[in-house]
Amino acid sequence: MLVCLLGLWQGMGWAETYSYSVDGYEYEIRDYTKKYARLLSIPNTETVRIPADVTYNGVVYPVTKIRSKIKSDNVKDIYFTRVLPTNAQTGELEFDGRFGIKSIVNIHVPDSLYEDALNLFASKAKYYYYLITDGTRWGFNGEYYYYDENGFTFEIHPNADTPYAIIYDIPDEDNLHFPSTVTHHEVTYPVTGVYSSKFSNKTNVKNIYFSNCYAGALFNDSYAPGVTAHVPDSLFEKITIDGNYGKITDGKRWACHSSVHPTYTLQSTNYTGYCPEAYYDVTGNGEMDFFGYYRTKEMQDFCIFPLFVTSINGDIIRLEGNYGYNQESTVAKFGTLDYGFKGIKMGMYDKEGMPLLINRDYDPYNELVLPNYIYSYAQNKIISKTEKITNSNITIADINGDGRKEIISFVPSKYNSSNTQLTEEDGAIDIYRMAADGTFVADKIYVTSDTTIVKSMMLDDYTPNSGTIDKPGSSTQTATGIGYPGQGMFVEAKPAPDWNDWQEYDNITSETSQAKQVITNNGKATRAMAAQTGYVSAADINGDGMTDLYDGTNIYYNLGGNKFFKSPHKGTIYSSDLTGNGLLDFIDFGNKQVDLYLSMAENSDMQVKTLLKNTAISNTFFGDFDKDGDVDILFVIPGSDYTIFQFYRNDGNGVFKPKDTNLDGTYTCQACNDYDGDGLYEILAVNKGTYKTVLLKLNNKWSVAETELPASLRTIGDVNNDGIMEMVYNSKTVYLNSIPSYTIYDAVPNCKVNTRPEKMEKPSAVAYADAGKLKISWTRGKDAETSACDLTYELRIGSESGKGDIYFGKSNADGTRRVLEDGNMGRALKYMFDTGNLCEGKYYIAIQAIDASGLGGPWSDEFVYDHKTALPVINKLSDGYCTSDTITMTVQNPNINATYEWNISNGTIISQNDNGSIVDVVFNRGGELNVTVNMTLGNLMYKSEPRVVTLIPSKKGDLPFITYLVAPIKFLDINQDGNVEVLGSTEQEGGFFEYKNETYSKVRKTWNSDLGGSSYDFFIADFNHDGYPDFYYPHSKGNLFTNSGEEDSSFEYDTETFDFDFGYSPLIANIDFNNDGKLNFLVNSLSLYANNGDERKFSKLNDIIAEQLNIYSYDGLFDFNRDGGLDIWKNEIDNSIQKAQTKVFFKVAGENNQFNPAGTVFYENERSYNMVGFEDFNNDGYVDGYFLDHPEGQSYYNLVIVKGKPMSEWPCKETVVIPLKECTFYAGGSKPSFKFVDFSNNGYLDIIVDNSFVLLMDKDFSFQKAQYETVPDSDYRSVDGLKSIDEYHWQPLTPGAYPNGYKSSIKNEAPSVPTHVTATSVPEGLLLKWDDATDDHTPWMQMRYNVSLKIKGKTGENAFVLSPMNGLSDEAAICSGLYYRKATQLIVPKTALVNGTTYELQVQAIDLMGEHSAMTKPVEVTYNAEKMIMIDDNEHYTGLAYYGKCTNVSGNAFTIDPGEGGTVLQHSDGGIFRLKWKTPGVKTITFKDGNDVITKMVNVKLSPDLTINLPDRVMLNTPLTVRVPKSFQTGKYDDFGFKESEAYKATFEKGDTIATIVFKEVGEQSLQPYVKIEKDLTLSEQFKTMVIDETMPAAEIKSVESNGKYYQVNWSTDVPSMVSKVEVSRETNRLNQFEVLDIVPVGNATYVDLTSDNRVQPQRYRIRLIAENEMQHSDYSAAHNPLHVMINKTADKKGNNLMWNAYEGLEVTSYIIMRGSSEKNLKAIATISGSQQNFTDYDAPAGVSYYAVKFETNTSAGAKGMDRVAASEDVSSNVISSEEAMPTTQATTLYAGTVESIAKLSNSQQQLHMVATILPTYVTFNKVSWSIVSGGEYASISQSGLLTAKGGKGDVVVRVVTLDGSNLSSEITIPCDVNILASDIDVRASKKTVAVGDYLLLNAVLTPKNTTMSEVTWKSENTDVATIDENGILKAISTGTVKITATTKDGSNLSAFIKITVTEASGIHGVTIEDENENTEFYDLEGRKIQTPQKGRVYITNKGQKIAF
Repeated sequence: MLVCLLGLWQGMGWAETYSYSVDGYEYEIRDYTKKYARLLSIPNTETVRIPADVTYNGVVYPVTKIRSKIKSDNVKDIYFTRVLPTNAQTGELEFDGRFGIKSIVNIHVPDSLYEDALNLFASKAKYYYYLITDGTRWGFNGEYYYYDENGFTFEIHPNADTPYAIIYDIPDEDNLHFPSTVTHHEVTYPVTGVYSSKFSNKTNVKNIYFSNCYAGALFNDSYAPGVTAHVPDSLFEKITIDGNYGKITDGKRWACHSSVHPTYTLQSTNYTGYCPEAYYDVTGNGEMDFFGYYRTKEMQDFCIFPLFVTSINGDIIRLEGNYGYNQESTVAKFGTLDYGFKGIKMGMYDKEGMPLLINRDYDPYNELVLPNYIYSYAQNKIISKTEKITNSNITIADINGDGRKEIISFVPSKYNSSNTQLTEEDGAIDIYRMAADGTFVADKIYVTSDTTIVKSMMLDDYTPNSGTIDKPGSSTQTATGIGYPGQGMFVEAKPAPDWNDWQEYDNITSETSQAKQVITNNGKATRAMAAQTGYVSAADINGDGMTDLYDGTNIYYNLGGNKFFKSPHKGTIYSSDLTGNGLLDFIDFGNKQVDLYLSMAENSDMQVKTLLKNTAISNTFFGDFDKDGDVDILFVIPGSDYTIFQFYRNDGNGVFKPKDTNLDGTYTCQACNDYDGDGLYEILAVNKGTYKTVLLKLNNKWSVAETELPASLRTIGDVNNDGIMEMVYNSKTVYLNSIPSYTIYDAVPNCKVNTRPEKMEKPSAVAYADAGKLKISWTRGKDAETSACDLTYELRIGSESGKGDIYFGKSNADGTRRVLEDGNMGRALKYMFDTGNLCEGKYYIAIQAIDASGLGGPWSDEFVYDHKTALPVINKLSDGYCTSDTITMTVQNPNINATYEWNISNGTIISQNDNGSIVDVVFNRGGELNVTVNMTLGNLMYKSEPRVVTLIPSKKGDLPFITYLVAPIKFLDINQDGNVEVLGSTEQEGGFFEYKNETYSKVRKTWNSDLGGSSYDFFIADFNHDGYPDFYYPHSKGNLFTNSGEEDSSFEYDTETFDFDFGYSPLIANIDFNNDGKLNFLVNSLSLYANNGDERKFSKLNDIIAEQLNIYSYDGLFDFNRDGGLDIWKNEIDNSIQKAQTKVFFKVAGENNQFNPAGTVFYENERSYNMVGFEDFNNDGYVDGYFLDHPEGQSYYNLVIVKGKPMSEWPCKETVVIPLKECTFYAGGSKPSFKFVDFSNNGYLDIIVDNSFVLLMDKDFSFQKAQYETVPDSDYRSVDGLKSIDEYHWQPLTPGAYPNGYKSSIKNEAPSVPTHVTATSVPEGLLLKWDDATDDHTPWMQMRYNVSLKIKGKTGENAFVLSPMNGLSDEAAICSGLYYRKATQLIVPKTALVNGTTYELQVQAIDLMGEHSAMTKPVEVTYNAEKMIMIDDNEHYTGLAYYGKCTNVSGNAFTIDPGEGGTVLQHSDGGIFRLKWKTPGVKTITFKDGNDVITKMVNVKLSPDLTINLPDRVMLNTPLTVRVPKSFQTGKYDDFGFKESEAYKATFEKGDTIATIVFKEVGEQSLQPYVKIEKDLTLSEQFKTMVIDETMPAAEIKSVESNGKYYQVNWSTDVPSMVSKVEVSRETNRLNQFEVLDIVPVGNATYVDLTSDNRVQPQRYRIRLIAENEMQHSDYSAAHNPLHVMINKTADKKGNNLMWNAYEGLEVTSYIIMRGSSEKNLKAIATISGSQQNFTDYDAPAGVSYYAVKFETNTSAGAKGMDRVAASEDVSSNVISSEEAMPTTQATTLYAGTVESIAKLSNSQQQLHMVATILPTYVTFNKVSWSIVSGGEYASISQSGLLTAKGGKGDVVVRVVTLDGSNLSSEITIPCDVNILASDIDVRASKKTVAVGDYLLLNAVLTPKNTTMSEVTWKSENTDVATIDENGILKAISTGTVKITATTKDGSNLSAFIKITVTEASGIHGVTIEDENENTEFYDLEGRKIQTPQKGRVYITNKGQKIAF
């Protein structure tokens, strides 16, 4: 309505101005004279077209004015037609409006308005951007405008001097190609930049391709991890400085952002960052991935750093965070960098090839170094901690050949991780080994520098791959284990360097340390072997297939079984195989010169050459520098401002010619590889002058050139397997010390594309089933660039084709490498793999060559190894286990279908899994224990080889002792409850502590509250003789603490004056020296302070002895004769006989300090020595002495034990030597000390040596060395370690516990209560006696006794003469520091007794562990000094009569009662009587003389037991083994044995429990044992048996043959009727050590070994015959080793080579080679000599051929059973096919040698272990044959190479021949000069009766049979009855009996006799002499043909006659 009104108003002419709106335009209509329209506003649209006219009410008005404030915010294009905006008043052009907001508006005008428009809109350029155009021209009002094209927005600067464009916006697309120009309105603008930090919403962008410009950050100043920037090479360096993309590349180089992929060391803690540690292709795509730790400021605060893995392209593979300190998480948590972070250690992998990472942690809050963690990448969690390894100096190596690496902690310290002190040479090193299930088990390796140990191991018949000597029947007879001297074992005899004197082999600066770490640890610096100081590397140094270790100055040779031999060197050691023989040669840089040691097989020592003398050498490198095929040497020698490169060119023949060049400048050289792929080597180095990283190019013309590398180089490697070595370095930074933005990958300058090595030939493998080893070998590879001698090799073993789950190969299936390392085999061409963990089945083995640039070739074709069922193998336990531990024992790779039964001695299985393959065991004995397991599979049982479990008997417990205790610990049971209290030794922690609630707390008593101070002067004694223990302890409150006797822990204290001065010598024990109950002190184990009667003043016994015996001093105390008195002994020189002696002066019973001045010599020696002390080490009842000896030329001590004998046989002569290699000898230095306790509770005294280690003793002086926790010498105030223990301080702390708080499962029972306790008055005083107590572990001679002698009826002070110091309590513990007697008698001197007083005697037994019995019941005795009963002899037995007398009795008016069971045999004047008892027991003899009643107690014992159990029937002249009578074993008799008789010969040594009896006469015979019980009294008995006229024949195996896949042993059944059984034994994996398989009836004639497999290996068997009585048996037969054939291809691959072991046990004359098309169709194709052991078949038909070998034998005619054996099925080998023939590397060099250093047979060395050195060491088969070429009469040789002397003097030529088809041979001449002495002699005759005038030949039978001198001296004791000549022919002279004796002449001085009876002559001659028949052949009694008979000798003729010639 309003519009209508306005229109009406205007239409009527009422107005001149009208408002009008149409289509969004608003006009002001001016209807003036001049009609026009003025535009007031425009529509808010993108396009606005201002009309030229507007029609209103039909009238057209021209639009001639536009409002100056016109605006439109959305307009982009506006078209003007007539006019432009003007000022309404002035009409001038004016524009105050706006078009668009933050966008460019295009203003279109006609050409007439173009200039005005430019001027009009220019004023708005600061705020708005207008583009003016008239259609042809374009103008801009400001600096730039925006233009959109293809999704890009460009900011165009058209008004610039040089117009240009900037990219203002980008499309959100995957791939963005930034244009270099943009064209707008036909104007082309160069794109010169990009706006940064504004595209955070562009989430789809992945790749940006920059052209001529770039932007550092596009995404809102944030990092764009998923975006890759592609730039031209000209922009690459710039964008890596300020770029913020995940990756940048110019097509050749690429860079990854430092937030995900840096290579710098983090310093700041306020940023997000990542520290890379290792490369590994975890994804398997052929490109390396980067491993490291991620960290943020928050993580820094919590010390948590999760594992972060990225690809080399910057893609994040794994990042899982954990931001809470000590929170549980599945991700790896590691310690902070700022507190000692050492980084990732990579090198271990699981079965799937995923890495196991190792890193040390650190707790910064408690400042604790934590164990190394083992993190599983696959499981993404920590799977183990190396609790015993906390240092980062670890090595990863497979030292036991099982395909799984061990973690080795090489701690360069004299204390190992258990704080056990080591010598400089030897020690134990902690390791962790990876078990088959992937878990880690703590273990140790043991290092020795003792060459005698090495040699003894070599002679200890180690299996082929863990030792040196191959057992017969194994697949080789060479030394394939540790190298003997010719193999480089003993490189140079030099003193070991001190750990602190290690020298660096390389100058590693802070600038290059990180690069060095990556290059050497990840790239292994393979051109030089030497390790950086403090780091240990691994390699097979001596070519034995086992991994050795080296640290730069020492080489540790792997001896197998976790043992290593340390070969020290003064200088740095470098090594490489310079001769190509498989043995490493050495450079030793020390002594200011460089020595080259070449390993020469033919020499016992390495060949040494001094190359140059120069002290400035900084590096040594090896490589084929001149490309001639062998390894050269390069020394880098820095000068003042130049560097010399000294080459030594190898001519291939061991000659090295020098060639040098030089460069200006000096360098720190780091590694040597082919970095540029051209086949020549470069040295990576840092120029010390410029600090620039460079490559030093080594030209094959011996020149060197420098190429500069990026300054921030971190490592070099072919990270993507493209054949180009990439440098990895940091980008440049804008500011100094700022963080690099990028890690850059760039090709090495001037690099070429390296080609891959060629595909290798299939490897070979030979199984050593007996040793559980597989020898894998391969031939050298080929490569276009790298010389074959410089290639390394990667081995892979899998359970399936292509897998590496058994031994992981670090390459992908296509051969691309997954690591930047050499091959896992290094340059070795063989590997000894332990097959113990393999299940039966096929395994696939492949090999790959790796070139000098790290590029891998294709995998070879796979060798398929078929592993057969083997005996079960028990997994080895680590050492260090204790009996207190529960030990898990497992079977390696148990068969799930089998069951297992364990044979465990001295142990109890407490739990096991379902099939018994895993058991938990607790052992109750320490030492070396054998464990076996039986595997039952189907109907067969397989028994494992014994596994030796070595246990220490006890270990220090975890009882919470108080902190400070003086060693030895002072114990006292202050309240007699059996729990001992412990004395602290400081003011703060002094006084006594009691055990309550499993902890020790201070005794809460007034006297104890402030007790403190040093406990050195503390000792226990009963000062007031009330029977309770008091103690002396100097303190301000007093020094004498007296027990209240109330058993309530109460003590009274006072100060008394004691007159003694021990100085600084420790008080060892309180000893009642005179048995008078008075206090005496033993000080310093030697000096005795004897009381002067009042127990307050003391005199040194040395002074008393000096006065009495006229000697200056004595050396020790010991009760030698066990009479209860301590004797003294002294070392002295007897100049009259020029000998050093140890004399014993015996204590005079009952006299104070009195000794017999007639000393008895215990031991003497022409060499000077000093006896140290005495103990009974072997428990034979005889005292042994011991002293120290320094062996000449050695740096250690020997402990020499003088084996004790009965005193009637003194001086003792036999000694036992125990080397103490740990105790270093220093001239004038202190000697090691000794203490003796029974650590192992086996009844033997163990020896604590120097408070450092323990010799755990066992029977016959055998021992096991054990390390116990020790403390440094300076730390005396400690309860830990061996210092706290000695024989006076070793007791349970609580009843039934192991002594001194130690832990053990060995139970100890209390000993029995002593019996037959007696007390009798004797002239010297009171004789107290009792019988030996018994104990479960401690033998009688080691038992101790606590004796109480109390005045009857009296209590309190002075009630006791001898105080038990236990209040007579059966529960009270023994007292520490007290000497307890070992004798079962003593005499209390009369000076301590009161005549007529009645005393009560009680005795308590104490075992070696301090456990005690109850006290005996009191035995009363009244001491009578005037009248006493004296009776003959010291011991009394039933059935024997004894004289006696009562003193001071004159007539016979007395009566005598002998007691129960006694009889008075005589009653005479003067109180004389004779008694006899028929029952044993304590008898009280009562003598009445008037009113006087005198009594005496006598212990009557049963007569000695002489019982021997003989069988009813025995065989003639056949050893019979019997157990000796019990009385022989007690050790209480000096004279016992078997009575001499011509009917038998008895052999045994005193101390033996077994005797051997040989009966020599047929019929009923008697054996007569005897024992001499008193001086003139001998008891004997007779035991009868029937001797049958049958002699045990020699056991003989007829043959060992194949029976299917088993071996069958055959023997003859033609044996005497008394032979009933055969024992069949098989050799174990130790040479000549057999185990019994079964005992079967002799009539079976055969035995099939169902546990054998002749397809796998031969077995060696022996038998022996057993008589029906089972107490007689034959000697073992000769061992038989059947044929076992192996096959290989010849070197030319055209023939099949068969090789076999010589059949052992039969003399083979010929071998017959069988071949056929099947196993059942074999025919003979050749017959060869029996001396050959191989055959090559070049004529095999096409297809598969099968082979076997048979043999024929022929032995000497005339000997029993030696028939000719023809070839038959029974004596053939296993069958083998040509399909099993593998290609081989044949031997090229062979040398014969010996393990022993002196290759000579002598009396002291009657065997030599021959070894064959075969080169190269990587030959496939090192099987050889041994034979004697000449000198066979002097020695014999086994097929294993054991050369044994027969005797005689001459040369033995030994030949060794290879059997692999190479047919090499080597000979060695061994001198022999051996006299075989007789060990036994017997005299035999065909009859023992001869007539007068007849002759009888007597035979002297010597043992052994090969005795060098068989002649004897014959003697007749009565020549009137018979004479005998030198040939043993007896002539009967007259009737009677004569004793004929034969005595050896060889120096053994053995004799035997026979008694012959001469009867009246019968007229018949007994011997005929045949000499008339010239066809008679004569043989000696052993079957040897005699060419010229000698007169007087007896022979057997070919006619069956036995004649005397």
